[in-house]
Amino acid sequence: MRRYLRYIFAIFIALDVIVLAVIIRAKEGTPLSGALVEIRNAVFSKFVSDPSELEAPPAELAKHGFLTDSPEQCAKWKEMFDSGVRFRDVFQQLEKMSSTVEKAKLIALSYSRNGSPNDSSGHPVRLYDKTADLLFKIATIKEPRGVCSDHAQVFTALCSVAGIDSMEVTCAHTTSAIYCPELKKWVWIDSEYALLAKRPNGEYMSPLEVRDANLHGEPFDYEFFGTPDHVFAKMDPRSHDVYRPESFCPVFGVEWGSDELTRDYYSRQFLIVPLPIRQLIDILFGVHPTYRYLNDDPALAEKYFLIRLASYFVLLLFLIGNLAFPAYYLVAAIRRRLERPARTASAHAVLSEIVLEPHGQNMAV
Repeated sequence: MRRYLRYIFAIFIALDVIVLAVIIRAKEGTPLSGALVEIRNAVFSKFVSDPSELEAPPAELAKHGFLTDSPEQCAKWKEMFDSGVRFRDVFQQLEKMSSTVEKAKLIALSYSRNGSPNDSSGHPVRLYDKTADLLFKIATIKEPRGVCSDHAQVFTALCSVAGIDSMEVTCAHTTSAIYCPELKKWVWIDSEYALLAKRPNGEYMSPLEVRDANLHGEPFDYEFFGTPDHVFAKMDPRSHDVYRPESFCPVFGVEWGSDELTRDYYSRQFLIVPLPIRQLIDILFGVHPTYRYLNDDPALAEKYFLIRLASYFVLLLFLIGNLAFPAYYLVAAIRRRLERPARTASAHAVLSEIVLEPHGQNMAV
C-alpha cells in the first residue's frame, strides 16, 4: 500500500513541476498567458446587474471598493517625472489645460504607438516579459512595444500622476475610460489606437454607450486624434478586425481599481516570482483589483462558472496531493516514534522470559 502511495505522491510532485514551468514560461500576449488571465478573472471576478454601478462617479466607486493610488504615491512619481525632460514637458502642458478630454489625448500621445502589430520596419512588436516593471514600460512602450493591456496600464498610471480619474475597461479589447467632471460622466478612450467616440450631436460617449451602440447598430462616430503614423489615420476603425461592429464583443468588464503605482511597488519586491503568482498574491492581499462584469451575457456567466468549478476541482486535487500525502507520512512517522518505546519494553519482557525461565528451572533442580 505504501509503495503505491509513494508512486501517487511522485506523480503529484511531477505535476507541480510541470504546472510551475508552464506558469513561468507563459509570455504576455500568448494564448497560454490569456488562458491564465481567464482563469484569474473567472475565479475572482464579480457580476453586476446594474450598468450604472460600473459607471458611477469616482467617489461612489470608492465606496464599493474601487482601488486608487494614494496622494503620496502620485506625488513621488510626479517628482520623478519632473526630473526628466520627456514627461516634465508633458505635465507642464497638462497644468495649462482645463479640458479633461484634451488632457487624456496629450497623455495618450506622449507614448502611444500606432496600433499596428508591427513596427515601422515591418518586424513584430516586441512583447514584455514578466520582469518588466511599470517604469520600464513607460520608458519603452513607444518603441513600439507591448499589447493593448500594456497601453491601458501605462495610461492609467500617467492619469493617476496627473490627477485624472481613470479605469481599465474590456470590451472589443483592453481600453480605458476617464472621468470628466465637466461632463459628469466617464468617457471612453483607446490610447493604443488614439480613438474616442462621439454621438451625432458631438457628445463624447462612455464605454457602455460605445459597446451598446456597436451591438445595437446605433449611429455614432469615432474621433481619431493620433498622428499620421497611426493605423486609423489611413483607415476607418470599423474596417479593422478589432472594431468591426459584427465582431464587437458583448462582454463588458471593468478592472475594479486604478492603483497601478501601488501594484508596481509591491510587484517590484518579488520580481523573481512568476507574474500570475504575484498577481494572485496581490489579489489575496487586496492590492491587485479584480474584474467586475455586466451580467447581461449568459454565455460569459456560464463559461466563468465552468472555469471556476474546474479551478476549484484542480485546487482540491492540489491540496490532496501536496498536503494529504505529506501529512500521511508525517502521522505515520510520529506513530512509529510513539510505538518504539512500547515495542522496546515488549522485547525486553520477552527476552527476560527466555533467559530467566531456564535459570529458574536450574535453581529448582
